[in-house]
Amino acid sequence: EVSNFTLRSNTSNAIAFTAHNVRSHVDYDERHADLQIASGPARTELQLVKMEAYADLFSWEMDRKTLDIVNSQRQSSEGLEQLDLRQRVGKLNDMPGVRFVSTDAARQGMTYNSLRSTYLYNQGELSSQGVYVIAVADAAIAPSYDTVHIEKDGKMTMLHNAKLIADRQNAWHYITGAELLVDGGQKYTGKGFMDYHND
Repeated sequence: EVSNFTLRSNTSNAIAFTAHNVRSHVDYDERHADLQIASGPARTELQLVKMEAYADLFSWEMDRKTLDIVNSQRQSSEGLEQLDLRQRVGKLNDMPGVRFVSTDAARQGMTYNSLRSTYLYNQGELSSQGVYVIAVADAAIAPSYDTVHIEKDGKMTMLHNAKLIADRQNAWHYITGAELLVDGGQKYTGKGFMDYHND
């Protein structure tokens, strides 16, 4: 049997998560539930961080107020952690994991893939691991430790010690040790140490 599934934040009483066509196994003794979208990875809503997640597998810890989010069909890193940023750029259109897309009009086009993400839905925070590359404007960014954090209302926190290539096609500018603020699919600001290549 399938149903729609919704979580609310106890802090604000606002809807924090919505998924449809869900099969669930709930253990009230262990205060844990496993949820799976019957049709495979599909659009779900993380309202407090203004993101959509295209995923199908969720692990809900009731007392901790956390929801782990996975794409069961693409859980492996596929060796991406061993590649440098230039090599990762070549795989941008076929990244594993869950696809996250900002629903905030002010951050239109901000998107990334993550192998494992945890949604702290009570306070409205999202922590994503296995984020191997982020495309912003004509650049590609590799966050330090392949990790990004989204705050309540959809803002990505500052990326520290990140790497950046611009533009993605020619890779003329390679920046390391960067402090970067991604503020949408077409906007980022920051500073770092630059190498220039034109070969």
